[in-house]
Amino acid sequence: GYAAKLALIWLEKSTNLAISLTVLAAMFIFSLVRMSQIISPLPFISGVFSGVQILLSMLARKISPPPPADNYSTTQLPNFK
Repeated sequence: GYAAKLALIWLEKSTNLAISLTVLAAMFIFSLVRMSQIISPLPFISGVFSGVQILLSMLARKISPPPPADNYSTTQLPNFK
């Protein structure tokens, strides 16, 4: 793209080719590191799996609701002594 054209013009006009290539390589590596989160499919896959997990848990709660909590006080329970 446009950045590549600028890099080629800069390389043509630079006086020290070794330094220019080193700087361009460093910029390329830095841009790959910064773009790795955008390029990587892992956040998308993780989001899909968490969405499926939420939908399945909602469906499971509708099919079989959790049993009511058994909160008995000590006065309501029989004494088996």
